[in-house]
Amino acid sequence: MDVLIVDDNPADRRLLKMVFKNVSDELTIHACSGGKQALDFLLRQGEHADAPRPQVCLLDINMPGMNGFDVLIAMKADWRLKAIPVFMFSSSDNDGDIQICYENHANGYIQKPMELVELENIARSLSNFCVNILRHAPPAVHLN
Repeated sequence: MDVLIVDDNPADRRLLKMVFKNVSDELTIHACSGGKQALDFLLRQGEHADAPRPQVCLLDINMPGMNGFDVLIAMKADWRLKAIPVFMFSSSDNDGDIQICYENHANGYIQKPMELVELENIARSLSNFCVNILRHAPPAVHLN
């Protein structure tokens, strides 16, 4: 199963990849450093022409340029991407941010934990959910 992590912080990306790798060998983690790169990956554009279509996306909110809200809105507006579950993964605990995410069809909101053990628990739970519980829509096919 392919998971896309979108976060502008390189340390957070490395840590997430490491933690997910440690808790599950059934996930392949891909990472993008910003919103534009994430959409290119998801739409298989430019250098990402051969990118796999992820079954789940973990999306940070606070990124320069195209932020997480922008990516979420773009994904949910695109018939090819809207079935991909998107979990917002942010340090923000602002009720307004959480509300905006759900109003724009985020599938969940996870606040980034402060402790490694909490991150491992989240990764383990999310991995279990993605691999054993979540059923995925087939790839979108455009019918004329």
